Amino acid sequence: MNKLLSIALLFSSISYADIDIGDDFEVGGLVAAEAFNLKFGKLKKVVGEIKDEDILGSWDCTSYALTASDDPSYQTENGGNGQVGTGYFDSLTGRLILSEQDSESSLSSPKNYTIDTTDLINRENIDDGFYTLLLNKLHLFGDRGEGNPIEHYINYNINMTDDNRMILSSDMGNVFNPGVICEKVE
Repeated sequence: MNKLLSIALLFSSISYADIDIGDDFEVGGLVAAEAFNLKFGKLKKVVGEIKDEDILGSWDCTSYALTASDDPSYQTENGGNGQVGTGYFDSLTGRLILSEQDSESSLSSPKNYTIDTTDLINRENIDDGFYTLLLNKLHLFGDRGEGNPIEHYINYNINMTDDNRMILSSDMGNVFNPGVICEKVE
């Protein structure tokens, strides 16, 4: 009974997620353990703990800001993509690279991040620094310059929709671009 309850809770907790777990199994058909494990592995990644190895690598990201914000970084003439169709958002694309020097967890040994487009995931003009992954949140640390030490300046909730796609969202009040969608570069 506990396993049935656990499975029910698992499915109810991921109802918000946009996850592709493949085709449905055929009624009355045999299911290979490999296919079953693949589906549950994808579900576990959505509701389970995200690890450094899940996010390390290069990601092509698109960040969105309200058109009404009139942010020059998102304007076409300044390198942004401009307005998305006739909608209410402007977009900006760039690459986020998450890398490591050792195999320790980022909690005990912070990892590196580099962004090739200013304002892509933060408004601090900090395009490189360190990250720590804690409680499925990407915590960014960087040097604001002017003799300030490296400090924590933003965190993002991570929603892994599959192995090659993550959505970064922040509920911090000072975040100007709270939603970023990233696709892993193969």
